Amino acid sequence: MSEQEQKTIRFIQNRVETAENRVKEYITDSTKQEYRSKRYAFNELNEHLQNYIQNKSINRMLILYGLRGTGKTTLLAHLYNELSHIEKHRKLFISLDRAVNILNITLNDIIDSYETILGAPLEKLQEPVFLFLDEVHFDEKWDITLKTLYDRTDKVFIVATGSSALSLNSPDLSRRRIAIELHPTSFTEYIDLKYKNKDVQQLSRSIQDALFTSQTAEQCFQDIQKIKPQVLQYWAGVSSYEIDKYIKYGTLPFVLQMSDNEVIINRSIEDMIEKVISKDIPHTASLSVDVVSKIKPLLYLLIGTDKLSVNNVSSVLGITAPTLRLLLNALTKSNIIWRLQPYGSTYKQVRQPSKYLFTTSIFRYAYYNLTENETLYDQYKGKLLEDIVGMTLKKIERTHITYDSAAGGADFIIQQSNKHIVMEVGYGNKDIKQIRKTMKKTGIKDTNPIGVLISKNPLKLHEQHNIIEIPLEYFLLA
Repeated sequence: MSEQEQKTIRFIQNRVETAENRVKEYITDSTKQEYRSKRYAFNELNEHLQNYIQNKSINRMLILYGLRGTGKTTLLAHLYNELSHIEKHRKLFISLDRAVNILNITLNDIIDSYETILGAPLEKLQEPVFLFLDEVHFDEKWDITLKTLYDRTDKVFIVATGSSALSLNSPDLSRRRIAIELHPTSFTEYIDLKYKNKDVQQLSRSIQDALFTSQTAEQCFQDIQKIKPQVLQYWAGVSSYEIDKYIKYGTLPFVLQMSDNEVIINRSIEDMIEKVISKDIPHTASLSVDVVSKIKPLLYLLIGTDKLSVNNVSSVLGITAPTLRLLLNALTKSNIIWRLQPYGSTYKQVRQPSKYLFTTSIFRYAYYNLTENETLYDQYKGKLLEDIVGMTLKKIERTHITYDSAAGGADFIIQQSNKHIVMEVGYGNKDIKQIRKTMKKTGIKDTNPIGVLISKNPLKLHEQHNIIEIPLEYFLLA
């Protein structure tokens, strides 16, 4: 046995022996000596795990992907903790980041050494083993290794996490795995994680149904009126200050484990973005060091712009337009930003500028704080709210989202089958002019579109225009 093989075996033995203590660090609040709340996604993950254990399901590979800071590692730890009745040697909780980058160990090396520790090939096992693999994308051949492992035996249950959506989109595993994207937290999940007593998923579904399944603004208005007492009851127990806290830094759950010191929080967000740039993006795109150095200046430009002119921005950054598109694509695949195309034909989408929103307002706020004074927060709050609304819309299934690129056009156009929802977002007191203008566009006006204005204004129906005004406090519960 080579020295490298011996080193790998010792490493795996250490991971097995210390797993319970390492897991407790993730799932326990040391200041309160209690378990941390679980994200809503835990129920789905645990259902797959328990069904496998009880021989009710053949699903035995879960791929959990999404943005850094959304709690993937903590969810992995919570799942490991659910197997307290399983012998320690039949559970492996390990991060590929450290194994690959520090010890130069591949996932295949880990599997080989784990078999040595078990004393038998995985195919010969009588009892199943459970692999909890964090940040698998740091091994370039992770997908091939897991495919081979999956095909070898049904005695292995695998949960793997990764930060990059691109590197986890493997055709080799498409028929074998269940892929679950972990989104930033909604406002209601943020409150539930923070206070552990505000689970209102049913209320959230009711608001979503009213907004996205109603055929008219009047129907939407009536459905929301029915649940108005529940909405008021919810806010009776939640401080309005939580809205600003959520917008600033509440969309990523790891922040809840920190103090309310915004200097520390913003520094942590900057460190996280730095890791995405230095670690994640090199795994999703082949970019030179000089090109990667343009990412931070590009993000500075994006925090204050609505529509991105490729020619203008590439000129400012001193790069070519194709290079800028590569950078935008890398940031999109790494879940820092997402592209909102203009409404219309393919020709118009090519000719008109796209809008790039941040996948969570926490990034825009962190960058604002580097260049702006906190006293100006109210002036740029509207852009942060646009990120929040866009983040919510992206999670709604079977929707196509664009925006009106014309001057004074609406922020979002949501297309569902042959129906359009035209949506405008604002922090101050806004009117419905922009929505009405967009609703008259060719391709929209004949579908009896519904207009939705999200602002500080009270709940109101404009029946003659098929538009409803929704207070921000209502939409945040969606």
